[in-house]
Amino acid sequence: IDSTGAVQHVRQHAAGGRASQLIRKEAVDPSVQDKREHFDLLVLIPASGQRDQGRMRSIRKTWTQDIGENHLCRRCNSNRTVKYLFMLGDEATEEDPIEDVVVLPRCSSAYERLAQKVKRSIHYAVQHYSFNLLLKADTDSWIFLDRLLQFAEDHQLFDPRRSAQAGEVRRKGRPQGAGRNPDGVFTELTGQETYPVYSPGCGYLLTRNLCNYISLLAEDGVESDSSSEASLPSLQDLPQEDVSVGFWLEAVEHEHISMPLSIMGDACRRPTQSMVLDHYVSEEEMRRRWQNLQRTGDPCEADDDGW
Repeated sequence: IDSTGAVQHVRQHAAGGRASQLIRKEAVDPSVQDKREHFDLLVLIPASGQRDQGRMRSIRKTWTQDIGENHLCRRCNSNRTVKYLFMLGDEATEEDPIEDVVVLPRCSSAYERLAQKVKRSIHYAVQHYSFNLLLKADTDSWIFLDRLLQFAEDHQLFDPRRSAQAGEVRRKGRPQGAGRNPDGVFTELTGQETYPVYSPGCGYLLTRNLCNYISLLAEDGVESDSSSEASLPSLQDLPQEDVSVGFWLEAVEHEHISMPLSIMGDACRRPTQSMVLDHYVSEEEMRRRWQNLQRTGDPCEADDDGW
């Protein structure tokens, strides 16, 4: 399946005919496919229409301002097109602007249901857009777009032949029964004592073919018909969204690429490492960084007035 969702080639084997049917079922109808917009990078930001309005406004007024009407990054030395979307659940209101908001019906924005929301967001993206690369980010993540695009170029992540996830690569993590993100059921659900290889949910990249795979097995990825030979099981949602993605992709051949990012909001204190993303960034800090960018050309560098 290529970056548009169309089937390019399916290997034939003993069950090849049926596999071809299932994959083609996920591909978008050609008449619809031709009408879909193409973006090199699609940024999905799951959010709550009730608790994240302030953060959404801050994102709109800061780092996303780098994206022009032609979807090119104004200050990036790149011809790659970028689009961002806030993915809201069924709590969304009519006041939400439609140009950067997607409302997922019958989808909760509760944290404990985030895995389902991310899965359905990826499915929506596959069905409605042509793209090469997807970034999942949080509402308190600051994206250094110039660095991110350059990172993707350097690692050839826009190449539709690549199968890769990029982020902070974590291995052999163990579920915790208490703390910030308690997870007391992982072993019960999976039979595994340690987490699969995964990247924290504050920011990770997925190549298009990995998105196609997740979309194919999303709970609404095929018609709901238990008698149909084309029916498929859905992917298991786990308490942690980022661990869920690693679990879904565990049996899929792909690369794990280490991407320089900060999960603690200190990227501006580590300038030599050229972080592409910073997490736990407050609304005030986002505004400060945008002011810095306008005045000095660097979100981390203040001018003489102290900004």
